[in-house]
Parts: sequence; structure tokens; C-alpha cells
Amino acid sequence: MTTILVWNPRASRATAELLDEARAKLEGVTVCELGEDEDPVDRARHCLRSQPDRIVAAGGDGTVSAVAAALLELGLGENGPALGVLPMGTSNSFSVALGIPGDLHEAIALLESAPTRTIDVGVAEAEAGKRTMILHCMIGIHADTIASATVESKQRWGVLAYVGSALRQLASLASFAVEITSDAHEIRCRSIGVGVANIAPPRAMMAQGPSHLVPDDGLLDTTIVAAEGISEAVATTWHLYRSALEGEPANRDNVGSLASSTVTIRTDPRQQILLDGEPFGETPVTLTALPRALKVIAPAPSAVAADPVDAALDGLPDLEVAVRGDAGHRGTQ
Repeated sequence: MTTILVWNPRASRATAELLDEARAKLEGVTVCELGEDEDPVDRARHCLRSQPDRIVAAGGDGTVSAVAAALLELGLGENGPALGVLPMGTSNSFSVALGIPGDLHEAIALLESAPTRTIDVGVAEAEAGKRTMILHCMIGIHADTIASATVESKQRWGVLAYVGSALRQLASLASFAVEITSDAHEIRCRSIGVGVANIAPPRAMMAQGPSHLVPDDGLLDTTIVAAEGISEAVATTWHLYRSALEGEPANRDNVGSLASSTVTIRTDPRQQILLDGEPFGETPVTLTALPRALKVIAPAPSAVAADPVDAALDGLPDLEVAVRGDAGHRGTQ
């Protein structure tokens, strides 16, 4: 088996000792280091020219997203090299969502055993261009919180850097008008945040409206959150986190969710877009699911007894819903 290790030396948990361990334990490994000023997608695309059996993204979610994008751009998704992950970043949301161990020695052991599964990916299109989405697209308070956390604070405090950033955003909390066009509906309401998820860990609270997220159902899950003030916003995010851990849909009037293979989001005023944790211009944005498009090295998914259940839209402020065509929808709580 041949392995390409795409190594990001600037990742927060990158060490020479870890690189040595990966070299020693991964069969047929060639290291492909990301340069400081290199486009990571271009670099990953170049590394894939050797046609390896697997390619391992050693870095944060940005590195994983870049490698996944290169695989898909080269037409090497489901039938190409398996994508493995060494989660060396700040949040490592992709690995957490798929059950890949956060302990780097355990993550290497998983790569050695190499269990694979296929998952969906998304494609985002906006004025900023077209980009692959492996995790989620965030608009509103979540996007503003992540984007305003400085590199220095993340290096010093890790995920705690986002707490200070969130407090600053809450101090200037403001809602905006949003229009969402899905396969089945056109929805208008007011919101402080919208999340469209392919996969997401529980701590990505703005993605947790439905009871659970399914990585291979061919659908993107949209969560809409409204709040009148700081206390309601804080209570809602805590509720979303707890409901995600418990596998239950959000049960608050100010949260709604829906599933769709394609979704377009427009806002007034325009809002910045955060795609897989990276800035992606401003709204509007259209997201489309690519079913089972990526082969990943990850543990088998936990058994889920029922299909996802959505949070009801009924309580969202200034809500207007129009049905498009004959498309159906999932059940709501």
C-alpha cells in the first residue's frame, strides 16, 4: 500500500516526533509538506499525481478540506484513494464528527487498520467562487465568532479562543432577514444564524437543529436560529448542544430545521459566509449535496434506530413558508 502524507507543519499539534512516528508506522509513506504560501488544494493535487492508495491529511480542518477538494477535482472521490486524517488542528471538527480519535497515536493506529466508508460532500457557489464543503456552511453569529478569533489567540488558547470571540459577538447581537430556497420550500424569516451541515460535531451548535446528522443520506441539513437578546441566544446554543448529544431535535420555538439536496440562502443585509471554518465571501450562497462522493478512513458509524427528525419551523419570527413543487419533507417533532 502506498500512502501520501500531506503534512501541515504550522498546525497547532504538529511535532517532529509525530512525523517520525507516522513515517515509521504508515506503509509506503511519502511526505508532502505544505509550504507557508502554497495553495493547499494545488499542493494536494500535485501530491496525488503519484496515484497513492490513500492520502492522509495531517493538519486541521482546512488541510482536510483542501485534500478532499483535490480528490474531487481530479475525479478521485468515491473510487479514488481513501482519505485519512491526523487531526492536528484547533477544532478538528471533521475527525470528531466521524469518530476519528483525537489522540494522535490512536489516529495513526486507525490509519494502519484502514477501515473505510463513503460519505457525502457539498459544493458551495457564491460570488467568491465555487468550493468543496466537507463540514458545514455558517452564516451569522457562528461565522462572525469564528472569523473574528485571531490566529494568535487560537495558537495560545486553542478552542477557548472562540469563547472570547463569541462574547464579543453577543454584545452586538443583531438579527437579519433570511430567505431559504430548498427542494421543497421557500422560507422567509428573521434569524441570528443559519447553518447548513453535511457533518458536524455537537459543539457546532448552529448545525444541530435536527435530531442527528447522517453523513451519507444525500442531504444537507439547514438549521435556522433566532433570538431576541443575549440570554435567549446563550440558552439556545446550550439547548442545541444538549439536544445533539441526546440525539433529539431542537425543541425551542426559535429554532427550525429542514433537509434538502440543494439549498440557496439570501440575507438582508448581506452576511459573511464561513465554509468549513474558512471565509468564503458574502451571501447569497447555493449549496448542493454530492451523495457518497468521498471515501474516508474512519470507524464504522454508530447504529441509529430511526431517521432524522427536524425541529419545527413554526415559531421562527416573521415566518413565511411557500411549497415548491411536490417534494416531501422529513418529520418534525
